[in-house]
Amino acid sequence: MLVKYIDPKPQSQPARRGELARFIDITIVVRPIGHGRFEAKHAGRVLIAFSREPFCAAARALLAEGFAPGLTLGMRHEGADDFSLRGRLGAVAKVTVADNGQGTPKLQRWTPPPGVKQTPPVRSSAKTAPTPPGGQTASLGVAP
Repeated sequence: MLVKYIDPKPQSQPARRGELARFIDITIVVRPIGHGRFEAKHAGRVLIAFSREPFCAAARALLAEGFAPGLTLGMRHEGADDFSLRGRLGAVAKVTVADNGQGTPKLQRWTPPPGVKQTPPVRSSAKTAPTPPGGQTASLGVAP
């Protein structure tokens, strides 16, 4: 499975931020901005200003910034302790959410819009974050 949906009301106790955090390398926080669109933040900065699929869009943006595709991305809603979605960064970046014509969302392969040159995610097993220019270290929101 490419993306794992975490049911907000499972039969057992829900996975809370502290419990699931050990499996999540990168966390994004989303908030609704209206008309089915969301803003996605990573490490306190706006990563995606608006998107109907912030999880997938954020994965593509993080890959473009140099994060390793093997890292685990987790998404939670602003003010919530529960994670809504999680998945491998490279796998999430390769998909998009589409309507199947019956009002049900489905995952399908993502292709960049016409006229946009973008390479597909590169497979890597490394769990490293990019080094900022000048070799300075900075907090990138990657869990230890």
